[in-house]
Amino acid sequence: MERLAARMASCGVRWQHRPYFPGRSGALRNALSMMGMIRNAWEETDLFHCRSYFGAFFPASARLLRSAPYVFDTRGYWIDEKIEAGRWFQDPASLAVARRVERTLYNRASGVVSLTELAAEDVRQGSFGRPHDAERSICIPTCVDFERFRLERDSAPDEFLLHGRVIAYVGSLNASYEYRRSLRLAQLVLERDPHAKFLALTAQVKEMNAMTDEVGIPRDRRLVRNVGYDEIHQWLPWIDVGLMLLVQPSRAKRASMPTKLGEFFATGVAPITHGGNTEIAEWVRRAGTGLALEDLSDASLDRAADFALSNRTDGARSAHARHLAEAHFSLDSAVRRYDALFQSVLSDFN
Repeated sequence: MERLAARMASCGVRWQHRPYFPGRSGALRNALSMMGMIRNAWEETDLFHCRSYFGAFFPASARLLRSAPYVFDTRGYWIDEKIEAGRWFQDPASLAVARRVERTLYNRASGVVSLTELAAEDVRQGSFGRPHDAERSICIPTCVDFERFRLERDSAPDEFLLHGRVIAYVGSLNASYEYRRSLRLAQLVLERDPHAKFLALTAQVKEMNAMTDEVGIPRDRRLVRNVGYDEIHQWLPWIDVGLMLLVQPSRAKRASMPTKLGEFFATGVAPITHGGNTEIAEWVRRAGTGLALEDLSDASLDRAADFALSNRTDGARSAHARHLAEAHFSLDSAVRRYDALFQSVLSDFN
């Protein structure tokens, strides 16, 4: 945090950090802390950039009294995520209140950022209240630093990567991913190619090792490693095929875009995908380096295994996919789109 504060200060950014207090008992403390920050910053603020529902709640409430605009950077359909996880809003009364607050956040926003074009179009069509103009409802996905994530390989971060085909699972083991079917697919590839290996880059090392034991992936043909974000770009160019099997499309997933999709395109990894939403599959088809599955039946996994076995690194094809993805997924592109949105919103208040 000290390094981050120093970096922000060098860019002329004043950072007012507040701790987050977990649980229901911390909710009031968090709210009071946020309201204090908003109140202190209001007079000198031209525009609030609010990340997610919690961040937008306070400027939306304060706009009843003041006029500073805010951009609602949604980061997904938060209420639907909680519903589908079975955690919150399971009764009609609480859901009705949540939906009313949600509509307020969208209605009072001067601009809206979504992670997918599907969600941005929902906002333009008025799915959450008043329709927003296309200029003020834009898609900026979870982006990638294309200067750091590159096709070129540096020294292998582990000798395990040097020989044979590498099929990999990258990320956490959570309810969004069909990780057991992913491991089944990896097992099929290893059964058919005696030189292929399985790599898992995840913080849940113990759980992943237990599951790979369960499905029968040999220990001498797998590597499970917890790799920090500062290192992940060194590993990805050594992966031949990346597994990104998501759960079936749903209301919440309509607004979700996995960060690793852009990272795979940037580093030449061929993604095998399923589910999530139709936008993910469309990007894989457009890039031309991966495979999008319509279901996770045994027949589909067999087809995916054949694809993984026949896939060969093609520099020209990988470069084309990277170039195509860069305009949408790169950090530089995101900064330009944020800037254009901010300037558009501010033009109405100057």
